[in-house]
Formats: sequence, structure tokens, C-alpha cells
Amino acid sequence: MDLNELKENWKNVNERLSKLEAREEKLTRLSRELYHRKRTAQEKLISQYSRLRVVLGLFGVLYLSFGLYWALTTGGMQLSDGLVFPWWILALIGLFCFAAAIFDGYLSREVSRIDLGTMSVMDVSRIATRCRRLHHLWMVYAIPAAVVLVSLMFWSMQGNEAAVIGGIAGGVAGLACGLVIYLRIMKNYRRLMRPDDIPLE
Repeated sequence: MDLNELKENWKNVNERLSKLEAREEKLTRLSRELYHRKRTAQEKLISQYSRLRVVLGLFGVLYLSFGLYWALTTGGMQLSDGLVFPWWILALIGLFCFAAAIFDGYLSREVSRIDLGTMSVMDVSRIATRCRRLHHLWMVYAIPAAVVLVSLMFWSMQGNEAAVIGGIAGGVAGLACGLVIYLRIMKNYRRLMRPDDIPLE
């Protein structure tokens, strides 16, 4: 082997090493980016569930307090045209909000159990999958319960056109907000569960 062949072999080795180093650097960068995305998704889920817990808890206190107050005083909430909004409907809505707040608090705690620094990808995915399944299981029971409560509210408001229109507008707005929140939560679950997908935007 002459000097030129040695130089050529050395050049090839250097090129391969450079490619390997570049590939390792890229993998390291992607790994860090994936970790950051997972951490961000976890933090967002915890924040989303925590906010929902606080808001629903406050609504629960308000509805239950108003319902009990009117039960002890007037027996209901007097609306226009002599329409009475029964106190027990308010109490049921308050209890529903409390149940939702408690469940959101539980899911927030479960998601916070994930330790991206020590857990394997499978462990992270397993906990995230379980929390997402529980979220959907809650919806299986919560949506019919909400439909019943809304139906009771409209039943109590029959004959009051302004109240019905306001209820429909509020229902549509609430449904739209709920859908947006649900889609954001599911997006963060996907980010937390997928080990090999970085660009989700």
C-alpha cells in the first residue's frame, strides 16, 4: 500500500467519522427536542386539569350555594313571567361540577406522577394512555348527565322565550369551549405518548 492509498483511506475514515458525529449530534438534538416537547405536554396537561378543577370547583360552590339558599328562602329562583327555576336543579349542577373538579384533580395528579427523567418510554406511554382512557370514560358518564341537566333546565324555562334563547346561546358557547379544551388535551396526550414523533405542528 503506497502513500496515496493511505491518504485516501485516511480521508475516507475521516469522512465516515464526520458523518457519524453529525448523525449522533442530530440524534442528541432530536432527543432533547423530544424530551422538551414531552415535558411541555406534561406541564400543559397538568395546567389544563388544574385550571378546570379550580373553575369547576368555583361553579360547584356557586350553584350549590345558590340552590341551597333559594331552597331555604323562596324555594326556587324566580325568573321573569313568574317562571320558577327549581333549587334542586341548581344543587344538581353544583354537585356535577364538584364531581368533575374532583376527577380533573385526580387526572392532574396522575399525569404529574410521570417522571421523564427516570421512566422508560413504555412507562410514560402506559400512564398517559391510562389517563386518556379515564378521561374518555368520565365523558361517557358526564355527557349524558350534562344532557339530562340541560334538559331539566330547559324544561323549567318553558314559556320564557328570553330565557330559552339565552340558554341556547350559552349552551352553544359552552359546547364550543369544551370542544376546544378537549382537542387541546388530546393533543398533549398524543405528544406525551408518541416516542418517535417530533413535528406535530
